[in-house]
Amino acid sequence: MKLKEEYIKVAEWLKKSKGGARKCYSSGDPHIKTFTGKGFDVYHIQQDRRVVYEKGNLKVSTDVRFNKNWATRGVNVAGYLQYGGQTFAVRVPVNGKWLETEGKGLTPKVTGNNNIKSYIFNVGTTEITFEVNSAGYINVFVSVAYENSVNCSGDCCQDAEKVNHTVSILQGDPNSVEFTNECVRKEQAVKECKALHKDEKEVINCIKMESKNYVVETKKVEKHEFVRQCKIIAEKYDNVVDFFTAVQLRERALERCKHADKFVFYSCVFDESHGLLRQKEEYIKISEKIKKISKGEKKCYSNGDPHIRNFEGKGRDVLVKQKKRVLYSKGDITVSCDTDTDPRWPDVGLNSAVYVSHGTKTWSVALNKVGKGHSFGGNGQLKVVRDEGRKESYYDITIGKTKIEVDVVREGYIDVFVKVAGIDAHDCTGDCCTQPKPHEVIDKNVTWLYGDPYKVVFTDECKRKEQAVEYCKKGARNFSDVQSCLIKYSKNSTPKKSHKVIVEQKFYHFNEKKVQKVVVKEKGKRYRCCTLLLKCYGKSCKVISRKCKWISTTIYKKRHYKCQLKKYGKNGKRKRCCIWTSKCDHKKCKVTFKKCFWKGCVTFTWKKYKCAWKRINKLLKKEQCCHYTKQCKGMKCREFDKKCKWGRTVTTKYHHNCETKKYGRFGTRKWCCKHKHHCVDKKCTQTSDCKWVGVVKIVRYHNKCEITEFKDNRKCNYCCKWKHTCEGGD
Repeated sequence: MKLKEEYIKVAEWLKKSKGGARKCYSSGDPHIKTFTGKGFDVYHIQQDRRVVYEKGNLKVSTDVRFNKNWATRGVNVAGYLQYGGQTFAVRVPVNGKWLETEGKGLTPKVTGNNNIKSYIFNVGTTEITFEVNSAGYINVFVSVAYENSVNCSGDCCQDAEKVNHTVSILQGDPNSVEFTNECVRKEQAVKECKALHKDEKEVINCIKMESKNYVVETKKVEKHEFVRQCKIIAEKYDNVVDFFTAVQLRERALERCKHADKFVFYSCVFDESHGLLRQKEEYIKISEKIKKISKGEKKCYSNGDPHIRNFEGKGRDVLVKQKKRVLYSKGDITVSCDTDTDPRWPDVGLNSAVYVSHGTKTWSVALNKVGKGHSFGGNGQLKVVRDEGRKESYYDITIGKTKIEVDVVREGYIDVFVKVAGIDAHDCTGDCCTQPKPHEVIDKNVTWLYGDPYKVVFTDECKRKEQAVEYCKKGARNFSDVQSCLIKYSKNSTPKKSHKVIVEQKFYHFNEKKVQKVVVKEKGKRYRCCTLLLKCYGKSCKVISRKCKWISTTIYKKRHYKCQLKKYGKNGKRKRCCIWTSKCDHKKCKVTFKKCFWKGCVTFTWKKYKCAWKRINKLLKKEQCCHYTKQCKGMKCREFDKKCKWGRTVTTKYHHNCETKKYGRFGTRKWCCKHKHHCVDKKCTQTSDCKWVGVVKIVRYHNKCEITEFKDNRKCNYCCKWKHTCEGGD
């Protein structure tokens, strides 16, 4: 559908034939008209690089593919042009997104809009046009001089009557064209719309649009549109807030930053030129600190992006990315910084981390790369004092007569101040101690000395907004987070400018599906009174006439059946079913019969709490307490919603000890003790169980002397000594 206008354009193009020029086209699904004016349709085939026209070193071809909207009818989905060694290729949009063209050397003239784009080439007397339609097909038009229409190849040069590759020859009577059944088209539309959309309302709207059964009405509507500030940025982000222009930002900075101290004035203006707003107060504090320096003391600092002022009061801007750049170093004291860039201000540097060391004692603070805030490092041996009375995170480190102050600013950078005795400002190293001559490579992006604040060049508002959008999109969960972030960094409280515009808006009036009302009549009862005229002979009567009329309202009898879960006992539920009959008229209903009964098994549900001891190892056991729900239906039970936690802990340790002790007057025996160390949580008790173990062992020592007489009348004293051991009665 919607192809009538296309064919009108094709017909007009053919009529505008220049003198001697012959024209050919491949359009639609695809219909091909040759240079001789004859045509044929290419159906039921799919083909890559099907040649439309070729002569010499010029070749025009297309990829033919089936389209799901037209079943087995093919369309041109890609067009190719080759001329000498130069090439060009174009393809149809995918899911509404236009694809980039490919090629080498050939540059077309591009016309049209997001619905239809035309790519026009002129090669000598030959003109080739690829017309890409957003509906998913490409029309190819070829216009050549007469001499180039003979002895050529391709569909444009074919004799339509001799084409022999399953194509439909000639274009017939439009009144005899057969249309696809409406149910098939509807089924196909439903499948496509369900694949594209998940929401039911969107699917219904898609089917309505695919039906083409509507009337389009165009009305002029007045709308309020935001005035675009930066067209290089997506419209939804550009319409959030206007950033200050370079001129506005310059006027604002010169007014807000004006100060007697030239360094403060210049530094504040320079920072604001890159979007670092609200800096005047910070530099005023720095100026006051410098004035408060005690006699004989010298001070140096690195702050902002970063501006460095040495002990001699001379300064420079450091706009380089460097790890552990030394700010001050003398003896065993070293203060260094990491200078880094930020997505909000890519041309400006800042201190992202500070390192302080005193011999082996270290301390550091660094900005978090993900999210806000900062983190600490070091071995924790340096004494650091935090000033709780300030909004920013402010830390003081005192090492002898050297005082280091670190200020972590909420905007996302770190300021460092170093105050030393006058003697310690000599023979030291680092940015605070020297002002070396600029190095051609190392100090390429270092600004030496401070300049005139009135000559500072301010960054363009679109560049600042683009940088802010990229930064805000990184950590945002939704669009409202991006909005609030952009408003914050714009520092502009003025609402976005808008203006009235009159636009043409299309309204679709669908021919909705007709709904047929069906009245269902219910069977009911009603009183009917009749007057009879009888003629009787004896006991038999005959009705001669009857006159009847309806009285009262119709009464309907309805039977109902309903089941629902009801409480059964203390913890049970069971299905309770009721059958009842009601008599109803047009005003009210009355229950005439009702019977209820229990149906099915009872389901009992209990909330349980149970504790049990679980042994973790040989010496340790823990008490586990659980809340859970137990449900029983008939003989089947199940437990669910179980939540457990550990309770008391019991630890039991045993210690065995045996020693030999005196038993009786001469005996010994083993005395064994079993010590039990029992702990419940932190309360511990100790008990001992001792007893005699084993047999009694008795050891006795004997001495005995006797006088022995020999034959030679000699007498000797004969003494003996022995050990007598008894064990277990033996």
